[in-house]
Amino acid sequence: MLNNFFWVYPSVISSPLCDYMVKTAPWKEKFSAELSKDNENLFVDDEIRKTEVTFTTPYTPLGCMMQTYTNLANKEAGWNFDIDTFEKIQVGKYEERGHYDWHIDSFVPDKDQKQRKLSAIAFLSDPESYEGGVFEFKIALLPEKMPKGTIIVFPSVLEHRVTAVEDGVRYTAACWAAGPAFR
Repeated sequence: MLNNFFWVYPSVISSPLCDYMVKTAPWKEKFSAELSKDNENLFVDDEIRKTEVTFTTPYTPLGCMMQTYTNLANKEAGWNFDIDTFEKIQVGKYEERGHYDWHIDSFVPDKDQKQRKLSAIAFLSDPESYEGGVFEFKIALLPEKMPKGTIIVFPSVLEHRVTAVEDGVRYTAACWAAGPAFR
């Protein structure tokens, strides 16, 4: 049973590093975020999610920090999930009307019988630089907006969303930790 629904590390990434990660993300390779209902077939639906994304290696400074804090949260929160894989880092750009409706990040096991177990979000924008764009859990309340440089880690089965950005631009990075399928 989960007693800790999420684990927050406030402002652990410096503002200059957040800015650097946004600036150096491979934006030439960006695309509209895709969805999947079966872990294979991808589609775009702006009613559910409207975000531009790009992916980068988990071996960047940000990726290494996100992996470190994900592993730390796994222990500190007492989840102790069997984790052996980190996916690529997804850098997201939410402009006006950008959002992501209620969803979970964990799906059925993949062909290798791996399953997402933990999700980590790094907040790369100053919360004063955009309106709306609030990260929310269905099961627990969070502060209105997370400070720049904050990393939040949570089990990938928790339902969450990002409300619509009303003004400005919101940048985040997401990291997923996987391991042998849940039993």
